[in-house]
Parts: sequence; structure tokens; C-alpha cells
Amino acid sequence: MVSYWKFLRALSWHEGPKTETCSEFLRAEPCAQMLRYQYRQEKSALHLWRTHVDGWTQGPAAASPAVTFVRFRDPAFDYENVMRSFAPIFGEPPFNLEKPGLLENTILPGTGQVGTYQHYFDASDLKLFQDVVGASMQRLGFSER
Repeated sequence: MVSYWKFLRALSWHEGPKTETCSEFLRAEPCAQMLRYQYRQEKSALHLWRTHVDGWTQGPAAASPAVTFVRFRDPAFDYENVMRSFAPIFGEPPFNLEKPGLLENTILPGTGQVGTYQHYFDASDLKLFQDVVGASMQRLGFSER
């Protein structure tokens, strides 16, 4: 949610809610260009994330061999194996397993550290995560923090 919030704020056009804080973004109703990704109006950006992720990780889409779940942190901790996991989808092994630099192939580079999201959320935000997406996050192997 933090990277998506930063991404939307950096765009010159109105792709979605451009809130002052990430906490506000979690609660903001989806709007503008991001609406093209919705089947129905969602209550908040967090609800939109849940619908999006659940749509790809449950039911018919999840059964497709072309759908691969990669958590944001996975390439940081296990880059080579994550890249190798794509081989069956592409039909060939990766040609390069060298992890790219922080500023390479990225639109808005972050810090290169996993877990910095914790600097953006307080206890009420973490409760909101638990209430809205807790079941999805647990099913996908995310820790509470």
C-alpha cells in the first residue's frame, strides 16, 4: 500500500486518491483512473487491494499455471529462487540471476529495505488491515507486522 500510495502521488495525472498520508490513502474511496481496474465501486483502497489479490489467488485464476504469487519482500530475500520460479511460465530458465541495483528498472526506487511500511502506519491502521484484509494476508503468508 505504501508503494502504491507513493506511485499515485508522483503521477502528473489523477490516477487515484492523492492523500497527504498513507493512512488516509488506506481509507480513501478509489477514484479517477484507478476505477478502470474495478468490477464494482470499493469502499476504500484497502478493500480494492483485497478484491484484486483475492481475485488472483483464489478460484479459477489461481489454478492457472501462468499466475504466480510473489510477495513484495520475496525478491529481496530470495531473488535467485524467485526468478527461477518463473521458468515454467516462460518455458526457459532465467538468463541472468544477478539481482539488479536499487535504481535499475524501477519507476520510483525505495530504500531497498523490506518492512519500511511500518514507518507509515499506527495502531489504528494495523487494526484496519486486520479487519479488512487480515484473512487474505494470513492465507497468503504475511505476518501481522
